[in-house]
Amino acid sequence: MKYHMDHIQELLIEKLAGTISDQDNLHLDSALERDYPTQLLWKAMSDQFEAAEGEHFLNNLNEHHAWLHIVKKIGEDTQVSRTDKRKALITGFNLKKIAAAAALLLVIGISGYLWLNSNAQRLPAISGVRPSYPTENPHRGDQAVLTLSNGESIILDSVETGVLVKTGNIEVSKTADGQLIYAVSRGGINENPAGLNTITTPIGGQYQLMLPDGSKVWLNTASSLKFPNIFRGERREVELIGEAYFQVKKNAEMPFIVKSKRGEIEVLGTGFNVMAYEEEPQMKTTLIEGSVKVKGRETMVLKPGEQAISNGQKTRIVRVDVNEATAWKSNMFQFNDTPVESVMREASRWYNVDVIYNGKIPARSFTGKISREVRIDEFLEMLSYLGVRFKVEGKRVIVL
Repeated sequence: MKYHMDHIQELLIEKLAGTISDQDNLHLDSALERDYPTQLLWKAMSDQFEAAEGEHFLNNLNEHHAWLHIVKKIGEDTQVSRTDKRKALITGFNLKKIAAAAALLLVIGISGYLWLNSNAQRLPAISGVRPSYPTENPHRGDQAVLTLSNGESIILDSVETGVLVKTGNIEVSKTADGQLIYAVSRGGINENPAGLNTITTPIGGQYQLMLPDGSKVWLNTASSLKFPNIFRGERREVELIGEAYFQVKKNAEMPFIVKSKRGEIEVLGTGFNVMAYEEEPQMKTTLIEGSVKVKGRETMVLKPGEQAISNGQKTRIVRVDVNEATAWKSNMFQFNDTPVESVMREASRWYNVDVIYNGKIPARSFTGKISREVRIDEFLEMLSYLGVRFKVEGKRVIVL
């Protein structure tokens, strides 16, 4: 018998809440006896339900503010039993909405009990996956190409550690941990030739470098950063396409400027993330520490924990979980009520696939973490548990 995972998720949540009907409970028992994926989900959900004291777990499966309001209201009534609390928590919401929000299972369920468990059984193949499909993970460690101001290109992941280039009193070296360092020796700064360098990461690659002023940059996949041999004048300017995390060395005399097609970020010394891929409709600047100015048609100052979202015309500021913006540095995907389209753009950049929608884009969103070490077929399998279907043809992923 084939079990529809959307329906199974609803029944599992009802079972935890104590609101499942006898008929549905029989159907669920059948699924738990016969269907291995259902067993995995039930194990993950029941373990987390008990570990998180029930209500907290259900709270995480729904809209944050609405749930907090209900939990608080229920908590004020000390006469309400634990079972009644579960019922109240669950009956106030559309179960399909809860099932969609159950992307939390990407963290606590599927990834924890299936893909991270070497003894776990494999799930059925995704519809349309062909044997020729490149299921290996594209990530093979730190990868980047450095193009020097003289036009010379160096493939950084293929060269030995040590000094790579010496130009004037600028020394470019690669450390044992794969970091690229631009160092300027004392004195004779005017001997340094002018010119711009570009470091570019491929699909599935990332790289860390130290700029001539001592600022550190982590470059995400399919990104490029253009920077000078040495910073001169009143500004330290770099140009970004893609995504990078910056730790800027303080210099009140020379502000650090990150330029992109949708605006500029100005900073004296701070830690922040900039996502400015050309295929994304918006540039996102997330401040971790310090203070930055985001410049477009208007100038806005960010505080730690804030994100500026700009489409090139207008900019707005929102409070965010900074861990979501910087999860890629830890080699993770992290989503927080993220629409399907945004999730698939990120997957496209990491796995080097073309995403095509067969009709209307599904009105689904995801919350949870997935390791970027999983293969594309595993990534899609996780998402398919939330009701989005895929078909794979070569390097094309078709969202049905």
